[in-house]
Amino acid sequence: MKRLFVGIPLPTSIRRELARLQDPRWPATRWVREEQFHLTLQFLGPTEPSRIPLLVEALSEITVPSFPLHIAGTGVFPSLQRARVLWAGLHPSTILQELHQAVITHLKPLGYEPEKRPFHPHITLARFKGPAPPELEHFLRTNHDLDLPPFTVDRFHLYESNLHRQGARYKPLHTFPLVTR
Repeated sequence: MKRLFVGIPLPTSIRRELARLQDPRWPATRWVREEQFHLTLQFLGPTEPSRIPLLVEALSEITVPSFPLHIAGTGVFPSLQRARVLWAGLHPSTILQELHQAVITHLKPLGYEPEKRPFHPHITLARFKGPAPPELEHFLRTNHDLDLPPFTVDRFHLYESNLHRQGARYKPLHTFPLVTR
């Protein structure tokens, strides 16, 4: 079985800016490695490798245009008191929502159900193994107005996620270009 998800890669310049926010001195914090930053559109979970061609065929039918994306702000899931994930947010994007919905629509006939939670697009910066470190509140105050330059989303990937002690490693299995305007 392969652990799969559909996501958007980030440009190197944006990944570098996000990596600058990280502080490896925080206790009980697993920071996402710079090269692993991405935006998840749909988690698919364990999948038989024989199903990958069906996924590729379905995702190849998506015809959403390329669009600008703008990373802004930071936050945590599920709450500051029980923080498990530290993230960078995004300015609202109608086309990002359309792409997310297109992925769901094209994969549902293959048995992949959307998450029950509403889609909250974000870039995971870190995960907390226990209680969030005391530095978190200061980080959120300092970076609440994070505002990185917009970039163009011109493709998305079918990724494989391999779990390791140092955290997950993501490998693009297939790239799907978006329609160029």
